[in-house]
Amino acid sequence: MKSQSTLADLRSEVLKKGYSLEQIESIYALGQLYLETGNLRQASVIFDGLIHLVPNLAPASIGQAIIALFERDFIQAAGAARRASEIDSQVAEATLLLVIAMFGLEDYNSAGTYLGEIREAMESGIEFDKNIVRVYRMLLARYRIRG
Repeated sequence: MKSQSTLADLRSEVLKKGYSLEQIESIYALGQLYLETGNLRQASVIFDGLIHLVPNLAPASIGQAIIALFERDFIQAAGAARRASEIDSQVAEATLLLVIAMFGLEDYNSAGTYLGEIREAMESGIEFDKNIVRVYRMLLARYRIRG
């Protein structure tokens, strides 16, 4: 999930709040379960609570972005995806969610810029999960035929 130094920082931050890293991971898993079963309201409560407890938890911001996209709140989605990307610039999912939000806002210039960042990362040799590559290609095709 994170590099060793940021994992240590995260563990320290979580312990200061009175939770263990394992408890935070379990709470996050519950939020994911709610999201996967379509219970957006409960997932939102979980992810919002996690952000309150651990502001630098990129996966919780990604969860918030996904919920906002389902609710067609593209400004909120863009903010959450941008926050996740700022926390951990290696999270391609956050950038792809940002592209989707930019499409919703009809900001095709920004969407193209973010797609270019993903392309540059791929060209530099960074290996992405095959599903990330599929979503990237789908969004790139949509970008090319926008109108």
